Amino acid sequence: MSSFPANLAPLVRRRLVRFVSQSHVQLNYSLAISVREIAQIIRENRTSGRYARFRKNDKSRARLTPTLYIDRVIATWVEEAPNWKRLIQHDNATWKQLCERYTRAGEKWIGRGRSLRGFTAEDFAQQAMELMLKAEYPFDVPFEPWALTILHRVIYGRARADKDVMDHQPESFEELLILADSGGRGIEKQFADPLAHKFVQMAQDHELLWGALEQLQPTLRIVIELFFFEQLTDEEIARKLNTSTTNIQTRRHRGLKRLNSILLGKPLSEKRRRQH
Repeated sequence: MSSFPANLAPLVRRRLVRFVSQSHVQLNYSLAISVREIAQIIRENRTSGRYARFRKNDKSRARLTPTLYIDRVIATWVEEAPNWKRLIQHDNATWKQLCERYTRAGEKWIGRGRSLRGFTAEDFAQQAMELMLKAEYPFDVPFEPWALTILHRVIYGRARADKDVMDHQPESFEELLILADSGGRGIEKQFADPLAHKFVQMAQDHELLWGALEQLQPTLRIVIELFFFEQLTDEEIARKLNTSTTNIQTRRHRGLKRLNSILLGKPLSEKRRRQH
């Protein structure tokens, strides 16, 4: 299928029933309500151009068709919808829990007990959560990286507005996710590249991540660092390193593959060790 049908509901219903049957999960809402809400989310994502951007940035062999995108939204909605509904209804416990979580994430960015031009990590967390409610969660990526992306934009926007330069290294998995997107570019790239997604998922420990990076060849490591930690595009990295975009994409893929092997503890053959 190359385009969405005029009436989404029947297709969403079939895919949702299939997902529930295969995953052995129970819906938190009736089938009718679930279908109606998922179909509305997909319509909004299509109208806003979000689906088109996802499809454009998708580098996997299995092209992101409307059906695959519907499956993505269904899987995320089934898992995330209850918490999101509690958040938009301003459930005190949910709001407090998220605020504390993103305050800790903000502290890792600006420093514990510090402020950025008078704004504390808690201030940034509150601002980010208010923006989340205005932005409307699109349910095509997990909530955590989506929310942390918004938090990063709030902090990064303040730093850029005040021409403040913050020089640091990532300290944790949460901060790596914060760093993973700037200006709406990184998070879509990650979810379009399964290796990149796995790299972010596995980088839960600071020593583990930096130890693995140290084992990469310098030509591979610099591409990984520029892409994930400095949020440069392939074209920007290519210009910086005076090479082609294709070369950068190849290096990133090899680097991610090597990191995946290191983090999983899988030894490479002698031939592949020379390549990586």
